Amino acid sequence: MKKAAIIGMFIIFFLTGMGEGASSSSEDVELVQRRIQELEQEMAAMKEVMSDLAEEQKRYEKQELPTVRDLFDTRYQLEFYGMIKFDAIWNSSKVAGLDGVSFFALPDRTDSDFSMTARQTRLGLSILGPEEDYVQKRGNIEVDFYGMNDAAERQDRAHMRLRHAFLELDYPGDWSLLAGQTWDVISPLAPQTLDLGVRSHAGNAGFRSPQIRLTRLFQRDEDRAFKAEMALSSPRDVNTRYHDDHLHAGAQGFGQDSGGPVLQARTSYNFPGLTENNSEVGVSGHFGRKEYHETNVSDNKKRADTWSVNLDYRLPLTEKLLLMGEGYYGRNMEAMYAGIGEGVAVRTEPSFQVYEISSWGTWAQMIYQIDKKWRTSLGMGISGNRSYAMDRAPLAN
Repeated sequence: MKKAAIIGMFIIFFLTGMGEGASSSSEDVELVQRRIQELEQEMAAMKEVMSDLAEEQKRYEKQELPTVRDLFDTRYQLEFYGMIKFDAIWNSSKVAGLDGVSFFALPDRTDSDFSMTARQTRLGLSILGPEEDYVQKRGNIEVDFYGMNDAAERQDRAHMRLRHAFLELDYPGDWSLLAGQTWDVISPLAPQTLDLGVRSHAGNAGFRSPQIRLTRLFQRDEDRAFKAEMALSSPRDVNTRYHDDHLHAGAQGFGQDSGGPVLQARTSYNFPGLTENNSEVGVSGHFGRKEYHETNVSDNKKRADTWSVNLDYRLPLTEKLLLMGEGYYGRNMEAMYAGIGEGVAVRTEPSFQVYEISSWGTWAQMIYQIDKKWRTSLGMGISGNRSYAMDRAPLAN
């Protein structure tokens, strides 16, 4: 319409000029033609702008509100997970550890107890790096609510506890490097139970610890592989209530006071067994030192080693039946959640002496998978201690 109007005005102008007897020139005609071309170009540009605005409007109309994942959208994959767990527990006699952590029965068999807890509720975050990266990256953060200094009788005041927090780098050539807190290298298995705990002091050794771990996988073929693991872990003191009244570690624990880390190592073989699921057998061990001070005598100190040799196995017997277990022998095993919580024996007369306690333990479990939702298991664990003196004279068991 606009183009027709412009052409009409031009004709009127042209006729008017002729009517007035004005002489027309070729310059005037060229000027009008250029103006018409300019107007046509401007209209085409306006059409493009309007088209772009219309497309943008359509995109805004279809756009959804951003999700939490969009807000954290990176090259890394984040997966939140967890569970809410509630336990009601009745014991016919008192146990060492109420509210879901029943280590072992206490001598008093005449007094029952009852508790309820939701402390085993668990929250976690898994982090996975891009697959196209030269070095594969993954991490994990996981917590529950079995924090220290929680009174068993105050279930409404559970403290958060760190279970896992680590970053692992997988390098080409089947090498991997891990830094953070996770399961120990030694005795990596744990009995599967309804309550919390890994049956520490009842035949099992090892738990979780801050560590730096180096792993190498030797893949023989598609179904067979050797794995070698080595780690430097933080020394720790677990059951201070069992320590002798004549010992103290000042502001530090007995392990930290030694001034060195704990060395852990394990080698394992994964191979085809009786079923489609592979079997695995591993041998592991650890070595470290702990430093003990005589109470109120800061310069009178003794060092004691902590070490162990361990065996673990996981053997699928049928498609539904699994046998697994572990065994250990060592000294001063309190540092590894073993030895019934006792690591050393102390003698003050005629002089201050610290003796490592030898201990052993084993556990085994048979698990039967009834169907996809149900399974049942049967297992047992046993542990024993014997004091070890430098002069070969045994102390009290």
